[in-house]
Amino acid sequence: MGERLNMLLTFSKMEDAAVLSKSAFALDGLLEDVFAEYAPRMEDRGIAFDITAPPGVKVYADRARIRMAVSNYLSNAVKFTPEGGEIRLALEAVRKRRARVSVYNSGSHVPKEDLERIWNYLDVSEGTGGTRTGTGLGLPIVRRIVTLHDGRCGVENTADGVVFWFEVPIGKEKKPS
Repeated sequence: MGERLNMLLTFSKMEDAAVLSKSAFALDGLLEDVFAEYAPRMEDRGIAFDITAPPGVKVYADRARIRMAVSNYLSNAVKFTPEGGEIRLALEAVRKRRARVSVYNSGSHVPKEDLERIWNYLDVSEGTGGTRTGTGLGLPIVRRIVTLHDGRCGVENTADGVVFWFEVPIGKEKKPS
């Protein structure tokens, strides 16, 4: 119950961009740090994992909030990937002005009727093995974080799994006028 309350408080505090503490930083280092945190859990479950994060993709964003979004995606991927499955974290520059972070995991698809609802629905899904885990607030928080950064997020089913992604503008620190 405590975790859900903390997540609700985090969610309610993110009403507008004024709550963000932005700075310029390269995403590759942040992604590598978050990925390293989850590597032991993936290894314990026999999950193959890979990261593709080319250097030099910089954003002007709230580092802690972007970290929270990436961590949520990886946490969900670990939770929903079957033993012996695969997880891939990737970073790419898209449409010249956006950085896309994506997390692929093998396993079950998100049901078509839930593809939009999961971003708003505050319920707990079943992880691997039919166990109920989490607070049900992670994806709504990711959407709020990304939206506050003038970005967008989504999910796509693939032939053998699912990809969750978000895009935020590439940029440098804004100079005062």
